Amino acid sequence: MKGLLKKSDELKTLCDVEVATVIYGPYKNEPYTFPNKDVVRNTFIKFKELPTLNRSKNMVTREEFTM
Repeated sequence: MKGLLKKSDELKTLCDVEVATVIYGPYKNEPYTFPNKDVVRNTFIKFKELPTLNRSKNMVTREEFTM
């Protein structure tokens, strides 16, 4: 988990982007959120409010990515 959180923080810093990380584990009822619940909630709200075309224009499937 620490490695993933470190990479999330590096992406945020190096790329100057907004990052929201949610990690679910088998032994906790609540997911771990990075950097905090409010930032994660706001990031997902902003994403959902984008027009569908803008939301999906940079998305690729795993097969497309590996090509």
